[in-house]
Amino acid sequence: MSSSLRERIRSAVQALREAERPRPDLLVLSEAGDPGLPDPLEDEVCLAFRDLPGMPASLEDTVLRTGSNGPHSVWCVEGLPSPESGVLETDRAFPVWVAAAAGARDLWLSCGAGSLDPQITPGSLLLVTDHLNLAGRSPLPAPDLEELGPLFPTMDGAYNGGWIDRAEAVCAGHGTPTARGVIVSSRGPSLDTPAERRFYRSTGASAVVQSMIPLVIAGVHAGMRILAVAVITDMPLPDVPGGSRVEPMIEAAASGRDHLGRLLRVLLREPLDQ
Repeated sequence: MSSSLRERIRSAVQALREAERPRPDLLVLSEAGDPGLPDPLEDEVCLAFRDLPGMPASLEDTVLRTGSNGPHSVWCVEGLPSPESGVLETDRAFPVWVAAAAGARDLWLSCGAGSLDPQITPGSLLLVTDHLNLAGRSPLPAPDLEELGPLFPTMDGAYNGGWIDRAEAVCAGHGTPTARGVIVSSRGPSLDTPAERRFYRSTGASAVVQSMIPLVIAGVHAGMRILAVAVITDMPLPDVPGGSRVEPMIEAAASGRDHLGRLLRVLLREPLDQ
């Protein structure tokens, strides 16, 4: 990234305004597949990131859905490259900064996760309360980010307690299996070894992820209120023979996405202000 990062963000925001896209209240970004938002949104317009000025070339296959749901103006990012694709985390975080610069106050994130707690089973949702960034990924080493937010953003209270409470109440009302907990990040794309899983459990983490945390950091840096949900796709307990297998993870992910979509659709019917 060059020192023109802020100008590139301004160019993207201006292009969206010229396209008569409304100021967003909320950005939804799922790394767990389809987040289950209403399809289409009201007055929906889909824009390819490659057609917006200033966007990183690495986001050429990423799409921005813009529209509304009831009283809320919603942006939804789909097709964000995975961390394992080699894309810079600063590039992956670019849509977060653009949404914040355009006016979004809230950021809803989701990703797949492996449970480290036998009480948190595949197909359930983990409402994230904190994280351990052991993968060490961050979008912040880019120059001139001080003009977008604090140079050293505090991560205390990164995960908005009000959103967690509301999400937990919605899930309870629908019988959705839900827990609160801390996530820990590993780099992937290989699955974790038994020794690694034993270590993760010793830290007090409830689930392991391979994405999302850098986007949380970008959201905090931009001053956004964050709801982060981990969709539990497997339960890679350290002493269970065979560890994780991909096929059951796909089935559990589909079930978890159904729960996630129901949660987000209900939350969208409520006031965003807390």
